[in-house]
Amino acid sequence: MASEEVCAPSRQPGQSACAHHPGRTLTLFCDLCKDLACLTCLSTVHKGHEMRALSDLTTSTRAKIQQYIDTTEDRQCLQLIQCLTWAEDELMQTSHRYDRLTEKIVQQGKALKLKIDVITCMSKGLYKQLEEENKRKLQIYITDLHTRLDAVNDNLRNCKHILAEGTDIQTYDTGYELITKPIQPLPIQPSRHCFTFVPNEAPSSCLEKAFGELTTSAEHKPLIHTEKMMEFKSEDFISSICPNRDNGAWICNHGNTVTLLDKRGKTETVLQYKGPIRDVQISPNTQNLWLCSDDNFEIMECDTSLKQTTTRFTPDSKVYCLCVTVDEHILVGSSKKIMKYTPCGTILLTSGKATTKTSFFKRSAPLVRSAYRMSECGITRHVAVMDMDKEEDGGQYQKQVLVIDKDFQELFRYKGDLPHTRGGCKMDNPFSPCDVQFDTFGHLVISDRANGCIRLLSGDGQFIRLLHVDAIDAGVIGIDHKNVLWAVFGQVNVKILKYYE
Repeated sequence: MASEEVCAPSRQPGQSACAHHPGRTLTLFCDLCKDLACLTCLSTVHKGHEMRALSDLTTSTRAKIQQYIDTTEDRQCLQLIQCLTWAEDELMQTSHRYDRLTEKIVQQGKALKLKIDVITCMSKGLYKQLEEENKRKLQIYITDLHTRLDAVNDNLRNCKHILAEGTDIQTYDTGYELITKPIQPLPIQPSRHCFTFVPNEAPSSCLEKAFGELTTSAEHKPLIHTEKMMEFKSEDFISSICPNRDNGAWICNHGNTVTLLDKRGKTETVLQYKGPIRDVQISPNTQNLWLCSDDNFEIMECDTSLKQTTTRFTPDSKVYCLCVTVDEHILVGSSKKIMKYTPCGTILLTSGKATTKTSFFKRSAPLVRSAYRMSECGITRHVAVMDMDKEEDGGQYQKQVLVIDKDFQELFRYKGDLPHTRGGCKMDNPFSPCDVQFDTFGHLVISDRANGCIRLLSGDGQFIRLLHVDAIDAGVIGIDHKNVLWAVFGQVNVKILKYYE
């Protein structure tokens, strides 16, 4: 009868002698304990366990190491080099922009002569401060990228050395470390100030207005015009859609599969799981998939290049949705709360309660009732939550969109209000949000199921316009890094929309 004892590994990396039997060489691998063993272990600590020769693992382990080398050289190193190229160019362009803007400021100051000398000095000082801040952030970013690139190259050299000259033990150790060690995200690209200066060509009595308008917005306002790029019908209904960086999108349907579709709806990859998958999201840093199980609520990470999925942690309550942040934290939407975890499952933050004032008293209730969909803004780090407000969670099915900061403090709630001044925006049905996403400009994009439309809001919740109106119900949505919108209508009809010029 096989022994049920599982031995805790006590061997140091590179050690070839058995920790349980000194003097004996490790030549076996125990499938039960996932540890190395010697021949004497067969009759002692690994008695009855299924064993394999260590040399039999070498071929598969070397293949994993080679796959890591190929993937890292082709993807991660390229990403780091591209980021370095961009950052170094941006560092140089920052000074050029400052010089051009300063020249405009000085010319306008001379035109107004002595009366605006004070404003001129203040404006130059402001831009100089912003320039120094941008340069400081970019220099730190470049240093971080160099450090990361050096670390990756060192790791690659070590892997190549192991493949060329490594022993079985060294090969096993290196392969084991690659499997168990989490992939480090890329350094976060710094947020920068954007310099603009608009001279006032018709000076008035107001000195500040005569001087011009100073702005420090992070981005310029884009022109908005919706254009349908592609349309197709899915073979199955879609409960979650998440575009990747390769013009495709991962979808799931509460079934046992997660599928990668190209922009024409053709299936490229199918990942099979033992249980139903409720939600799928992509890490903005590693591009790995994060999934949540619909039956046991496990949170899993999948390296799609290796098609290898690892269970990271299991929350203590039902999971409705996921969101992977730029800081590589995992936000979990649940009943009456939102939780923030590290990738390893350490809980960092849990949402509390919100206080509602009435005419006579204050009422305390959960900040969110049913967090069904979530999205993080890459600029402000604000988080938008589609609250289903289900009765089973103590709600009244008054669906709304909640926006909170990174510390889970409420900023505002959008309940479907439309400005009276905008013609043609009157809705036939009550506001019924199905999904919410932030785009790269910090705008909110909301699908309104009952009204079959997609709404565009500013980052502070002000209605901008309708992006699309359809004849059937609007469903889940996803936005890629180029602000291309994947919208599902009637659960199976996918429309790919471009709404920025």
